[in-house]
Amino acid sequence: MGDSTRLWWRFWRILGTRGYAIYGRWQKAEKLLDPEDVAAGYIARFRRSPLAKIVRSREPAHPAIVSVETFTAVQLEKRKRRIGGVAGWSSRSRQRISTKRTYELRGRIRCGICDRKMEGAARRQEVKYYRCNARTLVPESATALAHPPQIYLREDLVTPAIYRWIGELFGPLNRQVTIDLLLAADDSSARRDERVAQLRDRVVAADVVMGRLQRALAAGWDPAALREQYNAAVAEKWVAETGITRMAHETWRSSRGRATSKGS
Repeated sequence: MGDSTRLWWRFWRILGTRGYAIYGRWQKAEKLLDPEDVAAGYIARFRRSPLAKIVRSREPAHPAIVSVETFTAVQLEKRKRRIGGVAGWSSRSRQRISTKRTYELRGRIRCGICDRKMEGAARRQEVKYYRCNARTLVPESATALAHPPQIYLREDLVTPAIYRWIGELFGPLNRQVTIDLLLAADDSSARRDERVAQLRDRVVAADVVMGRLQRALAAGWDPAALREQYNAAVAEKWVAETGITRMAHETWRSSRGRATSKGS
């Protein structure tokens, strides 16, 4: 029984706390069954503890399954959709679903009315279409009222013109111009530098918050009231520093790959 309990505790820490050990999330509260009859006994209830009494480890207790940034982004997206109600879910872009047929323009065609991605739909088993269905829009909204019940776009009428356009771009007359435009549009280095600068700003901001809380603690503030803020600042700093290290490693790998390709 002890081994199974320890195994469950470890499993809960991994899946329930994003890799951090958390203690004091619940507190036990005892309540009399009958306030006028003490002899009747009491009943124990577990209630959520206030944030000031929850303690979290400063470092992750195990290797992370997903990064804190990814987890936080998913939680914020779920909260945003939950606040929006039906409108938050029905107006979002369609996600890819695996199908038996191959659609060459899958995920690349949007409806001109609602600006959502059109989904693949085959009719008569052979002809492939891209469809936008109005029933998944917010009822009685302006977009739903202006949208036909269904819009179909036939694939074999669109792809030949696209192929001709791509062939002209990479033809002998336009090939060099196309290559120059592609190289000019590659701003991965600038975006990487901007991301690193943002992460460094987050580290500085976390240090400022930690310093302010330490001064407040030295001035006599209650440690329980500052614990949650300090833990959040430590986690924010750790996430930013981890992101800087990961991006530096990716930059090193990409530069090494370019040097290898040039040498060969």
